[in-house]
Amino acid sequence: MVTHVSVRLSWHDRGWDGCICNEPKKNVYCGGFFSVNAERIRYNKDNEWEESNHGKPCRYLKNQSPPCTETINVFGEQSIGHIHLPKEFLEGAEELEETLPPHSSGTWPFEEMWDEKGNRRDPDERKEIAEEFFSDLKKGEGVSLIFYYCNYDNPITGQDRKYLLTGIVRLKKVGGFKKWPQIPTNISEKYGDFVWSITLESAYPNEGIRIPYQEYMDKKIDPASIAIIVSGDLTRRFKYVCRHVSDDEAIGLIDQAIKSIKKVIKDNYLPDAGYWDSKLQWLKQIRKECWESRGLYPGLTNTLEYLNFPNPSAYVRIELPKKNPNDLREYIFDRLDGKIKMNTEELERYGDAAQRYRILKSSPTTEIISRFCRERLPFFDLTADQIKNILGDSHDKYSITSGLNEIFDNPYCLCEEYIGKDIEDTIGFHRIDHGMIPSEELGKNIPRIKFDDPRRLRALMVEQLKASANEGHTFIDRSDLFAAIEKWHKDNDPDSLFILDKAIWEQHKVIFTKKLMMDIADGIEAIFLNSIHADERIIRKEIVSFLNEELLPSSKIDWKKILNVFQLEDKEHPSIREAIAEQACALETMYRARFSVLTGSAGTGKTTVLRSLVKGITDKEPNHSFLLLAPTGKAAIILGLRVQREATTIHTFLMGLGWINPLNYTLKERNNRRKGNPGTIIVDEASMLNVSLFATLVRAIDLGTAERLILVGDSGQLPPIGPGKPFADIIDYLKKDDNREHNYLAELTVNCRQATGSRAAWLASHFTRTLDRPDEEILWDVERGISKGDFSVYTWNNDEDLYKLIPQVLENAIAMLEGKKKLSGTLGDRYNYVHGLNDLYSPKKNLEAIQLLAPYRHTPSGVEYLNQIVQKLLRGEDIVKKYQFAGYVHYDKIMQIRNYTYYAWNHNENKSIKNEDTYVPNGTLGFVFPKRHFNQLQAKFPKDFIKYSYYLSRSKCNEHIELGYIASVHKAQGSQFDITIVILPSEASDFLSRELIYTGLSRATGKLFLLMQKDARLLKERAWAGYSEIVKRNSALFRTAKGIPKDGFKSFHPEQLVYEALPELLVRSKGELRITQALASHGVGFAYEKPLISLDGMSWRLPDFTFKIKRREYYWEHLGMLGTIDYDKKVERKRRWYKENGWQDQLIETPIEGMNLEESIKYILEDKFGLEKCR
Repeated sequence: MVTHVSVRLSWHDRGWDGCICNEPKKNVYCGGFFSVNAERIRYNKDNEWEESNHGKPCRYLKNQSPPCTETINVFGEQSIGHIHLPKEFLEGAEELEETLPPHSSGTWPFEEMWDEKGNRRDPDERKEIAEEFFSDLKKGEGVSLIFYYCNYDNPITGQDRKYLLTGIVRLKKVGGFKKWPQIPTNISEKYGDFVWSITLESAYPNEGIRIPYQEYMDKKIDPASIAIIVSGDLTRRFKYVCRHVSDDEAIGLIDQAIKSIKKVIKDNYLPDAGYWDSKLQWLKQIRKECWESRGLYPGLTNTLEYLNFPNPSAYVRIELPKKNPNDLREYIFDRLDGKIKMNTEELERYGDAAQRYRILKSSPTTEIISRFCRERLPFFDLTADQIKNILGDSHDKYSITSGLNEIFDNPYCLCEEYIGKDIEDTIGFHRIDHGMIPSEELGKNIPRIKFDDPRRLRALMVEQLKASANEGHTFIDRSDLFAAIEKWHKDNDPDSLFILDKAIWEQHKVIFTKKLMMDIADGIEAIFLNSIHADERIIRKEIVSFLNEELLPSSKIDWKKILNVFQLEDKEHPSIREAIAEQACALETMYRARFSVLTGSAGTGKTTVLRSLVKGITDKEPNHSFLLLAPTGKAAIILGLRVQREATTIHTFLMGLGWINPLNYTLKERNNRRKGNPGTIIVDEASMLNVSLFATLVRAIDLGTAERLILVGDSGQLPPIGPGKPFADIIDYLKKDDNREHNYLAELTVNCRQATGSRAAWLASHFTRTLDRPDEEILWDVERGISKGDFSVYTWNNDEDLYKLIPQVLENAIAMLEGKKKLSGTLGDRYNYVHGLNDLYSPKKNLEAIQLLAPYRHTPSGVEYLNQIVQKLLRGEDIVKKYQFAGYVHYDKIMQIRNYTYYAWNHNENKSIKNEDTYVPNGTLGFVFPKRHFNQLQAKFPKDFIKYSYYLSRSKCNEHIELGYIASVHKAQGSQFDITIVILPSEASDFLSRELIYTGLSRATGKLFLLMQKDARLLKERAWAGYSEIVKRNSALFRTAKGIPKDGFKSFHPEQLVYEALPELLVRSKGELRITQALASHGVGFAYEKPLISLDGMSWRLPDFTFKIKRREYYWEHLGMLGTIDYDKKVERKRRWYKENGWQDQLIETPIEGMNLEESIKYILEDKFGLEKCR
């Protein structure tokens, strides 16, 4: 077998050709935290100089060069110079200049430099490990392959946080070790004298290929269709800059490259089609080589290791080199089995393994293990640990639900089930598939299964359904799923007989239904993963069970009196009085119902209602217990503070009961422990729960002993990560029945912030599901850049404008919080003051005073790069460059990016501790302080700010925190800030949903600054329900409903004429739905919420329906909320607008006075216009 290697590159917009980028300023990816040589690039890149030399070959530059030269010449045709800069701790060492040959780069196996606990190895051990790592590649010169890739910092897969394969080349030469010049002896003894960089030279262009991402982007073509994404179990080989890659893994990557280049050829966007044909042939050639090198038995040596065979790799490689590789398995196992008499030397070598093998074979309980070792495992490229886990006694620890006999019969079970010590320790479909259908390069007569073997078909369907679940779907329509599998076969398999249809499903139902379920309901043939189908069923069962119970007697509690205690707004304001009355009704609903949902947009008073509920129940029943839960650590802290009771995360609660696997953090479907007598259960931020987490929570609580289950959330927020949308589905189900809606849904509609003049809250409401009709006036004000009250809007045209605008807006935000006390000092000093950082020993910190938010992460206007901009702005570019540690300096605002329990230093007791107090939830904001302790960074988080300090190593910094001046909107969900500064680019991607915009706009409790690129076009577009993320999801919680695919929205777009009833998901009310049905049934084409511009071009409105009768255009407005003060005022203003433009005779309003909606519709269409229903 041959050893290949992965090598990370920093992004380069010319394709790593040894020249400076064409647009250096726009390449913000090269210096990102997930790039390579990132710190050096980030702090040494001279944008102005690079812009003045853009596109020039580095070879001809004098006196200066870009800081990325180590990796930008892998596809370059000329040698270039590179300077290695010693780290600051290598005091006294001098720079090292070298010349990198064409088609080369420097790289290093960074992971190997630390031990398993993250401790630094001594210099000699490091060098020995590095020598061994590169010696394996040295042996493969002229044969091994280099797989170049970019980490998250690239413009193609950065938003999805996926690795991107950029090219494959033949390894030509491995360079030697280099030493630091003039390094002092004491420094050399402590750290070593060798440079962490070995040059790998390739045989490109004759033997290699670069995926033409840059060429596609230059032509303004989305390169996603040719992108090679490194995912699944292959991601293990693309970490820590440089890792070995096996033949089996190489085959999987080459197959993806072949698929990509076929697409390039088919697209025909690029010149010289013959060039790409030749590259396709080269890929097929190296695929053949890898198969021949892999052989039939890539798992043989690791299987022998399981049997205690001494150093099996060396034995096979050195002592059996002349044996036919296809005969090796039989050769070795015949000896282990005693079928071949062994000589003395063989007895000594084989002895322990033979004894172990025969013991396994002789026992009825372990005989299957011996069969696995001989007949199955050698065929698969599995690690030694994976083999031990599969054959061990703790299957449940590794998420294996099938027994060994079943796995023996169907090895694809492993790729369907296995999850090892972490979420990346999986077994990909390709690993099993390569063993079940070896390439014909290995011989024609080797046993192979058919391409449409039902075991293989099931594994492919499971893989598709898992990917679909990650996108939010709980099922796939049968025809869509089968079509996707057919396409996969066409793209990946040789031409062969392949049938997957309903007859095949019925024929092999016994095999399929062990993992899959077909449920035919509501006219849809839906195929589910069994686990997700069971999740939806148990949620539905428990909720329906609650709804069938009698309501509790009236509380007899004066809810308005309690609400008045917590209500901070002007209680005499008419809308506040209306809000209090609505909240009191909600409280009585929540008290009486065994199950209820409290929902409402930001500012409607959910927090006030929760506090009032807990107080009301506690006053009435002092010993009543509460179980307060939230999906994130941040949300749990906020919930606990709001109701003054202990709250915990759902994951912590489930972990404590054993419902989460502590090894890989997967959810369990079965467990014996349950929580009994929980009292009133309150689940906050319930919109963030996917069906799997929700179902596990339901299973973990004995709900028959619960007093109440209350879900609390904002249905306008982003849907959960993972399958389903249970919170939205439950609300929809309650609203389908007037009785259910009245008794179990506590929906808050009166927005206290809006009522007291919050324009920010009113603007945000335009992107919710509950707004009855849009307010064109506020959207028009945004278009014109009018700032009022708690909302200010700014525009920017390009990235440079944005970078200049941010300091101005930060200045305004800080000035607001300073009030009359105007502070002196730098912008950074004043930023520290308003966040409470001027006095480190004061416990009063307002770490959430100002927060910038952005939708995207890896773009020039995204989180990653803007954090660097703001860091330099507030801390000083020279300070950052000189004093940063792992990218952080004194006073930097940071964000925890994963749930983690740290060891923390307890200043009160002067010792290190680790307990529930030192648990820091994902999304928590903190700050960095100047002390370093044994090359670690001191961080502080809000909880026990003075008491605890957290000391983070460089690896902990990389894995657990990021700069927090700017957060993604996703990270901000569930949080609120005094002032938010929301950056809204004009890029109209599918990622930018209306829920994402709503979440961003609704995070401020004080002031919202909107930094909008160019104009309000994107805001106006996203106000349409068709841009909702929720409506795209397939779910079957209460009814089987397909989401509307993004392509399906086009026919319903406001600019389109529609001749069919709109889907319920795309209209704002039941009344509007009925009108669309009536228009369609009478053959009237209409547009929904199509903008209507005034005659002077200075304003616009959105009629509910625009249609023509006998060439005259009419505008139909459905007034579903007449009788509400604010609503009535807006209706009158809109009527005046129609009249001012001379369209009053074309305006139609429903309901007509004295008629209900049905009577009004009939009168308008049949009596007024004389239309008849279509037959």
